[in-house]
Amino acid sequence: MRYCFLDNLRGLVFISMALFHTMWDLTALFGWDAPWFSGMPGYVWQQSILYSFVLISGFCWGLGRRQLRRGLEVFGCGLLVTAVTALAMPQEAVYFGVLSFMGAAMIVLVPFKGLLAKAPAWAGLLLSAALFLLARDIPRGALGFEGLDICSLPSALYTNWATTALGFQMPGFASTDYVPFLPWIFLYLAGYFLWRLCPRDGSGCLRLPRQKAWPVAAFVGRNCLPFYLVHQPVIYGVLSLVALLVGALG
Repeated sequence: MRYCFLDNLRGLVFISMALFHTMWDLTALFGWDAPWFSGMPGYVWQQSILYSFVLISGFCWGLGRRQLRRGLEVFGCGLLVTAVTALAMPQEAVYFGVLSFMGAAMIVLVPFKGLLAKAPAWAGLLLSAALFLLARDIPRGALGFEGLDICSLPSALYTNWATTALGFQMPGFASTDYVPFLPWIFLYLAGYFLWRLCPRDGSGCLRLPRQKAWPVAAFVGRNCLPFYLVHQPVIYGVLSLVALLVGALG
């Protein structure tokens, strides 16, 4: 069964992401000056989207019955995004982006499905959250969370593309969307254990807030993957057209 609450929530997060990418295009590609966007407010906005997507994806992994197939589809779409951006905009290419991570997470958890189902849910949630907080700054070279670092990690770990995919970002690496396996797999697992802890009714259905499908949000939430693949070209095309019209009128 579908849960309108999850569809609505996914849709709202996606709409927030589309608005964020619109601002990114305006500032990075069209020269619009917005200091707040390049500062802490923009960073918090971007992180709120990423945290939400990873948690929701982990939560919904438990609801799926074809995790391997779905994971391969999402990972393949991530490779497509990398190929297209690397060819079309090499300076703004996406390597190890959110789709690649989510696809990899779906695939990697499949062999451990039985073990995860038997693990104590509260212990799993607390351990996953603790490990995420500990590993959050691994891409920055340390153990810790958002600059509150416990210790630095050896530079020998940060050497190549394979270590970068894992989370140990090699020198000189650049990506406009970088979501490595570490630390984000721990937040993904936290989402899964939240699903395990979600109350059920007598028929086994989740007791989520009852909502009707919000027309736009629910439709987007049910079709996030195709929307993700087309939203950036559409946004860029619309902004380019507006810029041409403004230039012609000016």
